[in-house]
Amino acid sequence: MELRYDRTYPRCHVSKQYTAYRRFVRANTARGRKLAGLPVIPLELQRMIIREALRDPTASLQDYASYLHVCRSWHDPVKKFATTQYATVLKRLEYPGDRLNASLYVFVTYFRYSALWAQFVRRVLRLDTEIRTRLVYEAVRDNNIDAARILFGECGVDAKEEFPQGMEDPLYGPVRTAMHTACLYSYTKMIKLLADKFGVLDGKCKFYIMNLILIVVDQGNVDAWITLNRCMNRAPE
Repeated sequence: MELRYDRTYPRCHVSKQYTAYRRFVRANTARGRKLAGLPVIPLELQRMIIREALRDPTASLQDYASYLHVCRSWHDPVKKFATTQYATVLKRLEYPGDRLNASLYVFVTYFRYSALWAQFVRRVLRLDTEIRTRLVYEAVRDNNIDAARILFGECGVDAKEEFPQGMEDPLYGPVRTAMHTACLYSYTKMIKLLADKFGVLDGKCKFYIMNLILIVVDQGNVDAWITLNRCMNRAPE
């Protein structure tokens, strides 16, 4: 190629010294170590490393995604570990609640203190209606404000969701929703949380709210009556 001032463009000339372009390979990958003549970490050792790393309570979702997608040789061990962990969470949450509320304790612990386990808990709640219903019922029945905030807030559980048929309280019999349970036990803070923060009564008719008011009046809770009465004034006919 001829340029001004008698200059030439060297890359247009055919040269025997030309070397084909090679893609840069990182030295910390298996292929990079092979090209560099370095020893490759055995797969068994990689599995041990990834297993211990994922058991670390400080592991984040970013760490999990990195192990699963960036390093293909670790894909199967991570996937297998994830399946095992999900089964562990599911089994522990399926444990029937007792005086210690084991399932609710497991839920709060896993979700709050381990970002890695939190995604398994979310998956359980999304797919298993029975476990989701029991956790909501236990949190409201025990007036556990923190657990309710996590369930209806971070976990995205619908606070308006109706319980499946057959859900019964040992004292009051059949219960239908989280708000119904809170009114039966006359928990003022829980009622305010469900009504004001999570909008459980938004769009409900006055007849629906009146039934809840009759429940709290029967319990003699004036503060809960005031909260529900305020919601009824905003309700459609």
